[in-house]
Amino acid sequence: MAEKKPVWVSVGSMAASGGYYIAVSGNKIYVNPSSIVGSIGVVGGKFAVGGLYEKLKLHVVERSRGPMGDMLTSVTPWSPQQLEQVRAKMRRTYELFTRRVAAGRKGIDLGRTAEGRLFTGQRAVELKMADQIGGLTDCIDDLADELKLEDYEVLDYPGPKSIQEIIEDALGKYAAAPGIRSPALTTEVCAAVRALLGDQAWAQLREPLGAMMQLRKEPVVLTMPRALIVR
Repeated sequence: MAEKKPVWVSVGSMAASGGYYIAVSGNKIYVNPSSIVGSIGVVGGKFAVGGLYEKLKLHVVERSRGPMGDMLTSVTPWSPQQLEQVRAKMRRTYELFTRRVAAGRKGIDLGRTAEGRLFTGQRAVELKMADQIGGLTDCIDDLADELKLEDYEVLDYPGPKSIQEIIEDALGKYAAAPGIRSPALTTEVCAAVRALLGDQAWAQLREPLGAMMQLRKEPVVLTMPRALIVR
């Protein structure tokens, strides 16, 4: 699948722990000089604040079922049995993490890179945790060269909002527009707005609304300023 649709990863400020877990699935990883990567490790714990509750005169009534039902209680620490279960789960997760890193980064030395260590961009490249220093544009341009693409389009996700989402955002979600899915104003909506505002106000509002819809796809739109005057 990677041969047909390769995945190249560009790291911004950080890809540590879960972020690096995801990044190693890519064919190549680009990092900035200041990017922080790594933290190949697993850690867990909880706060037991039963003593604090007593000082604050807070009475906690717990409800649980089963021998491990109170495992996440904030009142008492883990019992020896619970602590061993937590450690066992962490060991399994760490082993899975390191296997995924080893599979995704051929030649990496986990003895130097794992166990929760963090590295900046250039050092990460030296340790084979990443492939090259460069930003998102460098990553995209190099991928296009690799695939011999001369004409391509970059799509940003999430995509442009629907009419329904724009209206809900503008009105603070106090009003909804069910069923409106078209990328252009529907005839029904136009007619309702025109009937509500009148022909004179609608004439002033029509072009700004059209410009607003263009902004869904175009980052910059030059339009004539308009003012809506309600009397």
